[in-house]
Amino acid sequence: MATVLSASNATATSILSTVQTLAITAQRTINTAAAGLDMLDTYVEDARTRQVDASKIARHHYRKNLLLEASIEQARKEQQLTREIGNDQVLSKLFSDNHAELEALFAS
Repeated sequence: MATVLSASNATATSILSTVQTLAITAQRTINTAAAGLDMLDTYVEDARTRQVDASKIARHHYRKNLLLEASIEQARKEQQLTREIGNDQVLSKLFSDNHAELEALFAS
């Protein structure tokens, strides 16, 4: 009977040890998950702050940059047109006629 009791005690001790190990593992897993969520939260908050700051600056310069970009684009188009037409009077006349015809589409 002592052997049965001893075996029962050993089994109970083994089961309790296993339960304790599982509890410690679960606690570590929860702590690790919580730390990971904290890191993710910090990363998202930092990204949000960077986006808010960048948007504020972009809005501040939006109109100025829009005007600059449109101006340089138009200047390049006009420069290219001048190069293409050059001293070619026939091409210049055709261009003027076509431009006037197309512009008239928007007059009405």
